[in-house]
Formats: sequence, structure tokens, C-alpha cells
Amino acid sequence: MSYPSKTGSWQAGDLDLGEYPDRCRGKRQVLIIAPVGDAWSPTYTCGICGFVVNEVAECPRCKLKAIELEREVQQHLAERTPDVFEQVRELLDEKDEDGGPD
Repeated sequence: MSYPSKTGSWQAGDLDLGEYPDRCRGKRQVLIIAPVGDAWSPTYTCGICGFVVNEVAECPRCKLKAIELEREVQQHLAERTPDVFEQVRELLDEKDEDGGPD
């Protein structure tokens, strides 16, 4: 069985259970439901990296990659950007060399 069918009800193989009981109106009916295995679960493929997931959501592989890239960018910027105190020291050293006031 699967849910929902094209009509929005339960589907048992090719039989839409939303329509079938109407065809047997006026007759006694018995419906037996028993689990016979795991339900089919749809899968979705990430359009960026091709990772297969079981639900429509943010791709965990792409999310981890984005976090790694953000860390690398932050580390690169931290290495390239001088410390604020270092920048002040350089400015003061330039004034001292120009003969400016101490």
C-alpha cells in the first residue's frame, strides 16, 4: 500500500482504495491490512553534487562543503588582514620617520 494515490487516498498495488469501496456498495466487505515489508521511500538527488537523500531538504554534503569553504575563507582573510594594533604601529612608525610630532 502507498499513500497518497492520484486521488489522494490509499493505493494497494493498482487498486485505488478510495474508489473500490464505492463499487462494492451494498455488499459486506472485509479489509485485511498486514505489514509485509518496509515501505518504499522516495529518494531525491541533490542537483548540485548528486548526493541521494530521503527527503526534500538542504543537502548535507553541500552544507558541510559550504561550512568548510567558509572556514577556509575566514582563515585566509585572517592571515591576510593585519592586526589592528599592527596597523596603528605602522602608522605611528610612518609619522616618526616623517619627523612628525611624537
